[in-house]
Amino acid sequence: MPKSVSLIVVNYNSAGFLTGCITSAIDQVEELIVVDNASSDVSLTQLEARFPGEKKLKIIRNSRNLGFSAACNIGLGQSTGNHVMFLNPDCVIEPDSVWRLLQTLENFPDAGMVGGLLLGPDGKEQGGDRRAVPTPWRSFLRAFGLSRSSNRWPRLFFDFHLHMQPIPKHPIVRIRKPHGIVFTRIADYTSKILSGIADGILQAGHVQPRR
Repeated sequence: MPKSVSLIVVNYNSAGFLTGCITSAIDQVEELIVVDNASSDVSLTQLEARFPGEKKLKIIRNSRNLGFSAACNIGLGQSTGNHVMFLNPDCVIEPDSVWRLLQTLENFPDAGMVGGLLLGPDGKEQGGDRRAVPTPWRSFLRAFGLSRSSNRWPRLFFDFHLHMQPIPKHPIVRIRKPHGIVFTRIADYTSKILSGIADGILQAGHVQPRR
């Protein structure tokens, strides 16, 4: 079966960002779905002016702000690709990003999802993009702000600043913040991704499988 990618972007008042995001991605995917949570700015007007009559682009307008997860579910339900990618509207992806994500899933068939490296405007990896699996100890430290003491006791907090460590060369269990970029196979939503959510591996608020 030919590989096809549906890209889903949830928008809420992202004028100044949304058009750049879509411009960077539209030539890399077969389908691009923007789910708008009742924006009051000109983000959709700018987008439609930039891509008039674009067949790949589908805009879904919610009558009210349903929240990120619900909007993701709506986009997923309207998607047709055998791979799905979620991207935040303030992200711009490199020209070969989708191809590289596809290749990573091909090279590591046991991986349920892959994520892109999130860089800030300064070119450095964004802090908090990679997180270790929650434990009572880690949750306690975060809840009471004790992780701010990492400079005094770095060995106790070695996994609180993963963005300062080298990128792993093989799949590992990590928390993906529910923003930025997430890429997976549709077939893996039930068999791998959802089982991860049930086991507490992934953060709450991720999307549901396509019906």
